[in-house]
Amino acid sequence: MANSLYLFTAFSDIEIFRDFMSSYECHEDEAGVHVPVSKVVISDGDDYLNQQKQGMHNLYQGLITDAHRTPQEKVLIHLTKCERAFKIDYEDLDEAVTLITSMAEHMGAIVFTPAEALMTPRLEVVHSFEGACEVSDYDFRVPADSFEHLVEEDQENLERKSRSLRKIAEMGVPTLDSLPVIPSSSQTQLRDTETLARRIITLAAVAVKGETRESEISFQVLEKYEIDPAEVSPFELQFLKDPSAPDNIFVNCTWRYESLYALMWAAGYMADLKSPTEIVEVPSLIPVIRDSQDFDDFVSKARPQNKNSVLDELDFTYRLAWACTEARVNNQDPAAGLQPGVVYERHYAFNWLINRYGEDWDNISTHT
Repeated sequence: MANSLYLFTAFSDIEIFRDFMSSYECHEDEAGVHVPVSKVVISDGDDYLNQQKQGMHNLYQGLITDAHRTPQEKVLIHLTKCERAFKIDYEDLDEAVTLITSMAEHMGAIVFTPAEALMTPRLEVVHSFEGACEVSDYDFRVPADSFEHLVEEDQENLERKSRSLRKIAEMGVPTLDSLPVIPSSSQTQLRDTETLARRIITLAAVAVKGETRESEISFQVLEKYEIDPAEVSPFELQFLKDPSAPDNIFVNCTWRYESLYALMWAAGYMADLKSPTEIVEVPSLIPVIRDSQDFDDFVSKARPQNKNSVLDELDFTYRLAWACTEARVNNQDPAAGLQPGVVYERHYAFNWLINRYGEDWDNISTHT
């Protein structure tokens, strides 16, 4: 066959592949698994992945573009977690595309093409030699233990997990009991109040630009609160300066109101954190930011939540994020009216707040 590509996945259990192939008529020989209807042959690509993974990561790391830093860095994080590869040889992409995309989605895989582009399961380019990118963000699945193996179970985090599972079950949302615990309070250090306050002001500026598509107010907010542009993340600064960002970037940045809300609650500026079935009422976020005199005045009004309250919300949100991902993978609406955008932004914000993986704002992991 004249054409080939690879699927890289963090799920090493071969039974996941066999489960997928059970819906196809196929036969296996020394060359691999033949699927006549799609005119493809699927074979073991592990040696290729093992030989190429580190070099690919280093190469693509040097080709990241500022405009697409978030999805491109995330796909490289995903690449580092991949442990199994499948080579797919095919005659005609139009005949093979359904199998390729379905298998990639089922396996939570990166698609690596002959043009040397890293792609989503839907064959959207995330990273190429030219720095091309067709997505504004990149979501991926890996086995929970690939990230969580350093978290020790104790009475506190086991009880927190149990409370979250009960609460989610009462909502009528599916849960996964095998999702591990999150760090307990003794394993966690929240970011300090001034750092939190600066992140809140910056998010307000970014979300306002996303909503209004104008930068003037955003830079006025940063100036009032003495947030140096150098302290704004690279992606955010690029967005604030760019008068013609793609529409999807404006939409994604408007969703930052939800991260803003989560962190304003954590800082004590908001009394309650509403159900993740509700989108925040933006006017409710404005008064404390508008009415503070300067940064010191804003910080003085903070009444940060205690660490356990933050961890309770993170654990709850983390498990809801799994439910949202499962619904998306299975082409279903999330149960109980969950708002995936709300869940994602809270998960992102809380992982940043506890500095869960030592990542900066543009590169926060939200895997489940």
